Amino acid sequence: MASRSSSDGTPELIALLETARLDVRSELPRADAKANMLLALLVAVLALEGAVAVQGKLAPAAMLAFAPGALCVLIAVVALLGVIRPYPSKAAGWRLFIDRAPREILDLAAAKGREMWQINDACEMARIVRRKYWLIRVGVDLTYAGLALQLAALVVTLTLL
Repeated sequence: MASRSSSDGTPELIALLETARLDVRSELPRADAKANMLLALLVAVLALEGAVAVQGKLAPAAMLAFAPGALCVLIAVVALLGVIRPYPSKAAGWRLFIDRAPREILDLAAAKGREMWQINDACEMARIVRRKYWLIRVGVDLTYAGLALQLAALVVTLTLL
């Protein structure tokens, strides 16, 4: 069995793993920025919906579309809030350091090796990024549905005027 040497691709593997980890890590603030932008838009939509609902100038037939549309937008806000507050596992990344003593962390790193440490970190961050983007997609889809229903309510109200 051959021993590990610098000619077995280890430096390239470490560089590749570090690049992958940094790529995944750079997606985290992008997802957060998208969610924040959408949340700002949806808060404005919810404020407008609240003003319309308080005035009560919608026709009863229009309320049949307006209420589910408002509910879709509200659920979209909840989904986007999930992007900002993810629920990652405690198995990788900085979460390993929370309840462990420094010696225990060093032993863990020595046992796993640098490559496994980077792989675990990249995999955990990739799961977080995937969840964030899934929630963003859900939020956008619900926003489309909610705005379409509210547009229908507006058309019904204008038609009945």
